[in-house]
Amino acid sequence: MDRSKIDGERVIQAREFGRVDDEGRVFVRLPAVDTIQVGVTPVEVEVPKPGEGTSWKFVGQYVTGEIDETMELFVRRFVNQLNKCDMLEERLEMPELNITTTEIDVAIKAFRDFLDAKNAVGDYAQFHTRLERIGKLGDARKEYNKRIKRETIDNTMNGLREITERLEGYLVGNLDEINWKSISPFIDNAVDDWKKIRQSVRLPEKECNELWERFITARKKLSSLRSAYFVNLKSRQSSVQEKKNRVIEEARSMQDIEDFGVGVRVFRRLQKEWTEIGYGLRRIDQLQWKEFSEVKDHFYGRLTEHNKSRDEDNDANISSKRPRREETQWNNDLSHLSNSAFDTLEALKSKFQVNGENTESGS
Repeated sequence: MDRSKIDGERVIQAREFGRVDDEGRVFVRLPAVDTIQVGVTPVEVEVPKPGEGTSWKFVGQYVTGEIDETMELFVRRFVNQLNKCDMLEERLEMPELNITTTEIDVAIKAFRDFLDAKNAVGDYAQFHTRLERIGKLGDARKEYNKRIKRETIDNTMNGLREITERLEGYLVGNLDEINWKSISPFIDNAVDDWKKIRQSVRLPEKECNELWERFITARKKLSSLRSAYFVNLKSRQSSVQEKKNRVIEEARSMQDIEDFGVGVRVFRRLQKEWTEIGYGLRRIDQLQWKEFSEVKDHFYGRLTEHNKSRDEDNDANISSKRPRREETQWNNDLSHLSNSAFDTLEALKSKFQVNGENTESGS
């Protein structure tokens, strides 16, 4: 749109409705009086009627300068109002351009006042036509604003109800199952979230106040329960730490015990107690478990060495009592027999002395 070209054409058209006398007085040609509908309110304006004469209205006087300059002043005043009509229509026809109901009413009233005053030079019949169109656009835009306002209020109230009902929902469930660590950020940010949703929307006062009371009551109760939970948690963690320290102390006192049978029973019992104690503060739990594990490893390491040494001694004793195969005169051709079979044969040899010496046979 070439704004300067439009302004130029409007100036030329407006000048046709004005004249200036020799004394510099400016007059505007008026149409006859009629009543039109502007928006929802009837407005008395002047429109041309066929067969009626033309009337002129004095609009002002400019005592200095050229006559053309005097006319230009009042023509420009009219053209500026037409330009304002263009801008208002654009805002009314484009929903993405915000305009409030109050702004619409103020702008239309200003145009009506200008139409009533007739203190400029231009086509007032054309102007009242523009004003009638703007009135209709204004009414439609105000209805649109009402609908958007209702939707905004509904969405805002739904958002506030959602955050309130979420807080209340934690209170109606099993309080022992609440993961306080997980929901703490929501509780802490709830007021800021409420304000963010609320913003500057004007809500139904009674309903909003009732919802706020529910919201703040639920949040305070949850905050109180959370504080009590963490106080108890700290106490439980301290108790767990103390119990595990006692287990570690007893384990350390038994790590060098000589009676391994007693030691094994004690360490099994201590392991069971450790599991039943449960978890405490993670960082301390890890340190205590490391200490307890080191004590257990020391004891069971000693037990492993003890069992290994005992097994070696038993093997040595068995070997010293068993005759060597190469020294026996008994069935050397059966040297492929297993150890158990060989031992059985040796026992039979001792009992019956099959080489002909003093058998125990009764025959």
